[in-house]
Amino acid sequence: MKRQIVFISGKYRARTKLGVLWNIYKARRAAIKLWQRGYATICPHLNSALMPGNPDLFLKGDLKILAKCHIIYMLKNWEYSDGACLERLEAQRRGLTVWYEDKPVEIVAMYDPCEYKVEPITSLELQEAGVIK
Repeated sequence: MKRQIVFISGKYRARTKLGVLWNIYKARRAAIKLWQRGYATICPHLNSALMPGNPDLFLKGDLKILAKCHIIYMLKNWEYSDGACLERLEAQRRGLTVWYEDKPVEIVAMYDPCEYKVEPITSLELQEAGVIK
């Protein structure tokens, strides 16, 4: 089975540098879970973390990367981010599957868990990791 590529989308900008770091951390946490389940995961928050530059340029680059993905994973509170809203619209336009962190689906391993030692993610694990309440 072809490995699916997941694009993490959510708030990056914040009023303070600490807020930006918190948003990066939340995106990284989701990326780790998805990688552990066998999904190739793109985390734009980490790709341009704290880099100086034009945010619109980064967003344009993110949209180019999104075009190569199969799934977009919307972090909680994505709707408060203009960039995440645009990424979601583009994903829907391209027919990508949309997953929502605050409305989780049962994310399972892409490969035989016995062969790759990857167990399916459970709702309890998502709760313990703070991904869902």
